[in-house]
Formats: sequence, structure tokens, C-alpha cells
Amino acid sequence: MAKGDQIYTIRDVWKTSNVYEHHGIDCGDDTVIHYQKLSEPEIARTSMTTFTAGRQLYTKYYKVCLLPDVVIQRAESRLGEKDYNFFLNNCEHFANWCKTGKHFSWQPMKHSHKLFWVFFDHLRSLKDFPVNKL
Repeated sequence: MAKGDQIYTIRDVWKTSNVYEHHGIDCGDDTVIHYQKLSEPEIARTSMTTFTAGRQLYTKYYKVCLLPDVVIQRAESRLGEKDYNFFLNNCEHFANWCKTGKHFSWQPMKHSHKLFWVFFDHLRSLKDFPVNKL
């Protein structure tokens, strides 16, 4: 991995493995700019260790992309942003925009069915939730 690379890990949701990709921008100094999910998702610069959380790290490659310094500049310009939306402005939208200038994400279409079933199973596990009576 190198400065300006778009990187990602595969994350879990509740007890379900490999549900979605978490994307960020490698700053080249062992830090990553990404949507960090604390109490409210916010674009932040964190350590690589925080970003990976012990998971394998991958690099997303493009045939055409912006120069590394431009990618970092774009990422830094959005530090502190709190406009996360899974469908319209998620971590992949952010990283793709930084790397290519295009604001897009395949994950809402690619993973929404997985998220639905993970959420449904979670609701079923709640003791008094009506779905248990189905």
C-alpha cells in the first residue's frame, strides 16, 4: 500500500461475517482518512491499526485515478464531515470520490440483501419482538 491508495477491510455486522467493505484513504504515514463510526459517523484520520481492527487489508485499483497528493488533499478537505448515509454518502462513496473524483458506491446494491437478513435475524433474537411469532 502507498500514499493515496484506496484501501478497505471486510467488516462484520452483529454476528454475521463478511457483510460489507469499509473503505478509506491511505495517507502514507500509517494513518487512514475514513468514516469512523463512533457515536455519530465522522470522517477522521486514524491509525492504520484502528482502521483495520485486526482484519486483512486490501487495495482497490483503478485504471485511471487522481495523483496521490490530490487524493490526500481531497480526503483532508472533508475531515470532520458528519453526513454519513449508507445509500447516498458512505465510506466507499467518500474513498471513490477522493481517488477518482466520482462519488459512487456499489455496496448499497451489492450488500443490502445481506444487511436486511442480518437485521431481520437480529430482530428475531429480541425477546418480545413480534417477528418471533411468524
